[in-house]
Amino acid sequence: MEITCFKAYDVRGRIPDELNPHVAYRIANATVEYLDAKRVVVCRDIRLTSDELATAVQKGIVGAGAEAIDIGVGGTEQVYFATAHLGADAGIMALRLSARTPNQLARTPAWRRSRSSPSPTNAS
Repeated sequence: MEITCFKAYDVRGRIPDELNPHVAYRIANATVEYLDAKRVVVCRDIRLTSDELATAVQKGIVGAGAEAIDIGVGGTEQVYFATAHLGADAGIMALRLSARTPNQLARTPAWRRSRSSPSPTNAS
């Protein structure tokens, strides 16, 4: 299946044609492998389809050998906070902006925990 839901700043697509649990799994799995992430925060908004996407994201993270930290329902600002506060390597938010927009996955920057790389707590 060709993945056509990558946009400039997020992953966005109509359910189930462009974005579905299979695609969400693959994206989360590849994100963990690409970042060599050990811990990834997962959050969702209140839409019913977001639960299904978040579950697929968690399975993709675990399938790649990382820990999925489910923080439940919330907003992207909570993903940023939790990613930094919990020492995670990344965060993924399954959300839908409004009834007329397609679902999307939003990813946080990959904050690396080292002295030489900036993090939310030591960035200048």
